[in-house]
Amino acid sequence: MKSIEENLKEYILSKYKSIRAFTKEIDVPYSTIDNMLKRGIGGTGMNVIFSVCKALNIDTDELANGKIAPKIEKTTVELSKHENLHIKKYRELDTHGKKMVDFTLDEEYERCTSIEEEEPEEIPTIEIKSSVYNKVSAGTGYMLDTEEWETIEIPDTYESREADFALTISGNSMEPIYYDGDMVLVKAQPQIEIGEIGIFIINDEGFIKKYGGNRLISLNNKYRDIIFSENDYIICCGKVIGRV
Repeated sequence: MKSIEENLKEYILSKYKSIRAFTKEIDVPYSTIDNMLKRGIGGTGMNVIFSVCKALNIDTDELANGKIAPKIEKTTVELSKHENLHIKKYRELDTHGKKMVDFTLDEEYERCTSIEEEEPEEIPTIEIKSSVYNKVSAGTGYMLDTEEWETIEIPDTYESREADFALTISGNSMEPIYYDGDMVLVKAQPQIEIGEIGIFIINDEGFIKKYGGNRLISLNNKYRDIIFSENDYIICCGKVIGRV
């Protein structure tokens, strides 16, 4: 079995090229370290031991016990007067008393540190008119059947309370504001201001577009404007005020 000095020498050489290089690093004479490794750690001064352990980041107490172990930073915790009093009382207890205190302490620690599962918060909902059959186009057009409506539940928000119905978008012409599959909230009104986004029916096809006065405008510049003609049948169904 190797001695602590032999183990220490191997440990130094695993981190430094040579013992001489190590002594230069810690600014200790080579002869001092050489004597320590040959004749024993016990006869070496504490200042040298501290320098060696600091450079190697090993624990001085463990080295004194014949072991090489990484130094663990110890955190000093200041105890309150109340805590010190409890410790003093605990030390005066017999074996049975200490077992009772340990049991109670373990139970209370488990109770206070265990994380209780929280029930998912219920989100208030509101009913609104919508349809799985009716989609509004964010593209070139989508047929709207104004008779195919049903009631669905959506989160209760300010916008949902203001809305009269909801429609699902099909297409990408209103990106990056509204995306394919989004459900938008619509406040029913026969006209909207220029620059606002609304739901329109043109010749029985439904669109979600920005109103441009004489045209409907897509937000995605890959799509051309829909310019009104004299023969078009145009209805404004309402203003888009949000999304679900």
